[in-house]
Amino acid sequence: MGKRIKERFEANPDVEVEEEIYHFGNTVFDYSTNEIRTGNSKILVTFRQAEILRILVRNPNVVIDREIILS
Repeated sequence: MGKRIKERFEANPDVEVEEEIYHFGNTVFDYSTNEIRTGNSKILVTFRQAEILRILVRNPNVVIDREIILS
């Protein structure tokens, strides 16, 4: 993730993070393996999808500029 994004967005205190593992609801997103788990289901996402999901998970209820997501 770019320096500009890191500077602009702070980590969300409502999302529990352990070594780039995000827990929200009954879903677990492991950024290091690009894996999303819900119950018994597991999906692998691309690196780019994982980058976008990390931005969104860290900033719920925030409108993210398209330029930020695409950078």
